[in-house]
Amino acid sequence: MRLLILILLIANFLTFAWFQWGQPVPIPAPKEVNPEKIHIVSDEPPVLTKLPAKPITEKPSQPDAPAPAIAITKPPIQSDSAVTPTLCATWGPIPAQRVEDAQIRLNKLQLGERLNMVDTPTLSGPYWVYLAPLKSKTEADNKVTELQNSGIKDIAVVRDGKWQNAISMGLYGKEAIANDRLAKLKKLGISAQIEARGKTARSFALTQLSSEELEQIKQIQTEFGGPAIKKSVCE
Repeated sequence: MRLLILILLIANFLTFAWFQWGQPVPIPAPKEVNPEKIHIVSDEPPVLTKLPAKPITEKPSQPDAPAPAIAITKPPIQSDSAVTPTLCATWGPIPAQRVEDAQIRLNKLQLGERLNMVDTPTLSGPYWVYLAPLKSKTEADNKVTELQNSGIKDIAVVRDGKWQNAISMGLYGKEAIANDRLAKLKKLGISAQIEARGKTARSFALTQLSSEELEQIKQIQTEFGGPAIKKSVCE
């Protein structure tokens, strides 16, 4: 009985499989839509242009970039020449006839405003004997007339400049002769004065020098002669 039931089941399964998979499934024919609008352009097959394949380049793997190193810089060491110069000196007094030569030598160092000249009064001839300037020309003329009437000779009124209305009483090359003239006038009650009228000597004031510049100036002084160079404190 069981065998019969099993045979029937197998038969039913085979029959179902035949109808399900054994026969081809009919494919419906495509419908033509407006066949009169279809035109054949060319009998030759279309040419397909093959584009060159673009090579794919892989980026090389890069190792992780190291972190930037911390740069430690040392402050620059200042040389002696970089330090602000603080040396000052004086050279003089130099006789008037040699001042120009000394300045030409110093100008070669190109010190600019650090080189200054200072006039140095000196008691050198000639020597002038005179009376101090009076208040007006009339007063000076009257004084000259008075002195001439007293027997004083070689006198005259200074007409212009710093000594205008002074009374000149002689210019002497030697100091001794000028002093003798001054003494005689004082005996007559005339309060005359004496002044050296020679050319003024000069000194050079040198400021803010470097040690190298000071040595160069000393070398100039050695070759030039004259007074020694003296160091001074910079203000």
